[in-house]
Amino acid sequence: MFREKKQLIALAMIIVLAAAMAAIFFVNRDRAEEKAGEYEAASQRLKEQQKARDEAYIEQAAKEKAAAEDINLTAMVNLPGVVFYGRKINETDMGGYLPLIVETLIDQNVLDTVVNVVDLNDPHETVLQKTYLPVVFFESDCGLTGDVEAFLASQKELIAGRDRYIVLGVPNGTREEMQALEAAMAAEYGDKYINLREYLSTDGMASLGLTVYPEDEAAMAEGRVPPGLLMEDGVTLNATGYKLAAFLTYDRMTELGYFDEVVKTVQKYDKETEDAGLD
Repeated sequence: MFREKKQLIALAMIIVLAAAMAAIFFVNRDRAEEKAGEYEAASQRLKEQQKARDEAYIEQAAKEKAAAEDINLTAMVNLPGVVFYGRKINETDMGGYLPLIVETLIDQNVLDTVVNVVDLNDPHETVLQKTYLPVVFFESDCGLTGDVEAFLASQKELIAGRDRYIVLGVPNGTREEMQALEAAMAAEYGDKYINLREYLSTDGMASLGLTVYPEDEAAMAEGRVPPGLLMEDGVTLNATGYKLAAFLTYDRMTELGYFDEVVKTVQKYDKETEDAGLD
């Protein structure tokens, strides 16, 4: 009898254990199926997120490409490049400062652009350069002697057909000697003309905090460019003189709005990039 009870108890325990194991199996199976469902849902979400990122990237890439094309087109139409016309710009190492500094200022504040020089002693102008924004700069004793009208005609020939240009005045002679030529240039070119001699003989050295020596004061009293801004020949601008000429040229281009269209296009692109949180 006792033996039979033990068998019954053992059988009951086996049944209970089997039931417990079956319960555990079904619970684990349900959990596994639940986890599998969660993993599948998570995987789907990741795929959707990646797809959204890819679509956003493609959309942004398309916008950036369109913006770049818009900027390039605007630059090509309004600022394809700048070309300096002169006879001494390339004759000395100092002369190279003028186009170089103007190019640097434009690149820093507007957009990378091409700045070339056409040496009028040996002119080789390309068709492309004829579309550039011209800066005319005749140095030495031009205008001190000879026909003012002929002098202006040689300048106007270089800017013919172009609405945007800059003409730099001759940085030599006294106030009295240059009066006729400078009056004619001011009347002909208006605010596109920069009286370089006048600026360099008045505010030039002070604008850079340079020491003004007696010989500089004597020259400026006559309206001459001071020796402190000239090379030893007393005619050609030195590095500082060309630097001031470059600043004046860039500032006048800015004042005349020559960079406005390009700047607006770049600013539009920058704003769209910032709004999209992609800057």
